[in-house]
Amino acid sequence: MVIGALPNPAIPGYVAVDARIGWTIARGLELSLIGNNLFDQHHQEFASTAGSTLGRSLQAKLRWDF
Repeated sequence: MVIGALPNPAIPGYVAVDARIGWTIARGLELSLIGNNLFDQHHQEFASTAGSTLGRSLQAKLRWDF
């Protein structure tokens, strides 16, 4: 996803790449691997002094429907 730059406050544009791959292990049991912001170590989301940048993240998820 391409995110355009903001003029005021000045925040540069960036490209965000997220991915998810999932496996059905058994009926009602799923394992997923999720990656966010894969091609950029961090980018600025909004103008703020605290918590304004988002970094790369990897997650594993196990879902059990019973």
